[in-house]
Amino acid sequence: MILANTFHVVVIKNNWLANLSIPISAKAFGKNKTLRGFLVLPFFSGSLALIFSYALGPFVESNLTDSFIGLGLGLSYLISELPNSFIKRRLGIKNGEHSKKYRLFQVFVDKTDSLIGMLLFYYFATSVQFKTIVELYFIAFLLSITTSFILHSIKLKKSF
Repeated sequence: MILANTFHVVVIKNNWLANLSIPISAKAFGKNKTLRGFLVLPFFSGSLALIFSYALGPFVESNLTDSFIGLGLGLSYLISELPNSFIKRRLGIKNGEHSKKYRLFQVFVDKTDSLIGMLLFYYFATSVQFKTIVELYFIAFLLSITTSFILHSIKLKKSF
């Protein structure tokens, strides 16, 4: 997902597929939640899962199953961001910004909403144990913060 998300950031930064940059609902979720994202991120995550499955051997059952798991992870990532975006728009917080009063809490929610959604999907779509999901949460949280910092530092991403 880190690679898929990085590719997605590159697509956004270079405004590739601009004709798909249509907000799914600017009023409800803001202008950054677009059709392009809902097509590109699941495509990248499913494709990368398939590539890694062939290169390293199947992770779940088969290469094709891994691809569908990757696609589901990308889709669950995006869907689980929507409630947070909806609440932020209701509170008047602009796209890509955080609450001034509760900045740290908002950053935490921004980093965990999609992670929790993906891990819930992964838990129900595979036979992974809950203990592993908890371990993956902490590892992925640290990786997410590190990746965001790097992408922000090299100016690929505006907000940390």
